[in-house]
Amino acid sequence: MDDRLSCWREIQSQIARCGECCKKWPNDVIRPLNTSEMPDPPEMVNILFVGVAPTRQEGKNKGTHFYSSPQDPLRRELFRLLAEKPFSLPLAEHNGEDNIRAFHESKCFFVHAAKVRPIATDAPPEAVIAFCATRHLLEEIQFIRPRAVCILSKTKVGPATAAIFGRPILDEPLTVTVGDWTGLVVTAPQPVRGGASRTKEILSKLWPFSQTMESGARPTL
Repeated sequence: MDDRLSCWREIQSQIARCGECCKKWPNDVIRPLNTSEMPDPPEMVNILFVGVAPTRQEGKNKGTHFYSSPQDPLRRELFRLLAEKPFSLPLAEHNGEDNIRAFHESKCFFVHAAKVRPIATDAPPEAVIAFCATRHLLEEIQFIRPRAVCILSKTKVGPATAAIFGRPILDEPLTVTVGDWTGLVVTAPQPVRGGASRTKEILSKLWPFSQTMESGARPTL
């Protein structure tokens, strides 16, 4: 295993061992992601998509998430959107793991803002999201070094972005620095339950910069 993958897997091991959210909010969240639930990221990532968290433990999906279930609604609808113009990623003809492989080969990756399952609600409380993301998501962003980040949650993660990034992240791409990483970040609604058209509109603003910006360059709008 090369040093890069070893570092990524150690980050995921730290997440699996953490459990701080579960101790602080035992009635709200449970079961951090384990090390086998997250794939290795591509060497280069143009856009890092950030969802809220795995599905709720007490719901019909029993804590599954973007990478563990082909039926995950966010995964299904995001792939459908990315197969359309102007993105035109080769996703429409794929299913299951072939779809994930095509997603990664297109220099896209996905992580969760909160690494724990909500127990009885659709998302962890805002305080949990901010606490967990500040500890782990920011470390993942610095490791992955994407050209751009698209947060797919206007209502759940959006309000926590000020605590996570030091400033609110809205629906216009904003240049953000996290440690030694600088890139564009934007917040969009999840492309489900009628939100896909707005998601597409916002992502279309980010897309050209994510595809053409030189790796490591400071983005300019």
